[in-house]
Amino acid sequence: MTTASASSSIDRRTFVKATAWSVPVIATAVALPLAAASVQNNAMFFFPSVPSADLANDFTGPLSYTANIFYDSTDAGDPTIGLFIWTLTLKNIYDESAPSIPIANGSQEINKGETWTTSDVFDTTAVPRGYYRVTLDVTSARTIPTWRGIRVLAPIAGLRAPADDITFDFTAEMHDDIFSDIDVLNYAVTVGYTGADADRAYTVPWTLTLQKQGETDVLQFATSDALTAVDGPYYHDNTYRPPTALTAGTYTVEGTAQGTDRPILVRKTIVIA
Repeated sequence: MTTASASSSIDRRTFVKATAWSVPVIATAVALPLAAASVQNNAMFFFPSVPSADLANDFTGPLSYTANIFYDSTDAGDPTIGLFIWTLTLKNIYDESAPSIPIANGSQEINKGETWTTSDVFDTTAVPRGYYRVTLDVTSARTIPTWRGIRVLAPIAGLRAPADDITFDFTAEMHDDIFSDIDVLNYAVTVGYTGADADRAYTVPWTLTLQKQGETDVLQFATSDALTAVDGPYYHDNTYRPPTALTAGTYTVEGTAQGTDRPILVRKTIVIA
């Protein structure tokens, strides 16, 4: 990667802003030689960025991405049309030996004051689970990279595991709500995977229900899908606010996590005075 410095004879700067966002997975920047850009079309000052919006953790794909390049200049000496070489790549942060995964690349001439945009969907099925840098590189008179960390939990969503390979637990406690007279139920759910496949994450549906002992009504107050892996247990906490105050008594909170062969049941008791 080469970086040129600005000459003192330049009174004003040319600004090029490159932005890219994605659903976690992106390409490795392959640094391109400066000769790839026409001398007449080179721009010195440009600032790529990868905004935080739309970059979710625990991404499973596919990747929908959009890349923008905005070229603007008030310097009469700058080219009317700038040439920009761009790449989107995915690079494993903790495994330097892992090859970069190219997502998209190209070159584009852009008129001053105009924005060029490209977007597409990238299939991440073959991307191993891990931590990556979503990287956008833009080259003209110099190359500037920018990146954002993202965690790719699994190349394939929806894999299921048998109950013996799943750990499941939860906590549930009643607390005073300072905003109303109705007590709230704070809960937290953890789901782990202990199977032999360390290269995949697994989807485990779970639910929490509440039932007053001695009564037949059962209230399901929380449900979701846990995405869990050997080195990435799932954790979720939230607050349930009943529409009306729960009457005094002893309640059973039952949690269910669904394996491929059977459900896992965990029951706990809470007392409301």
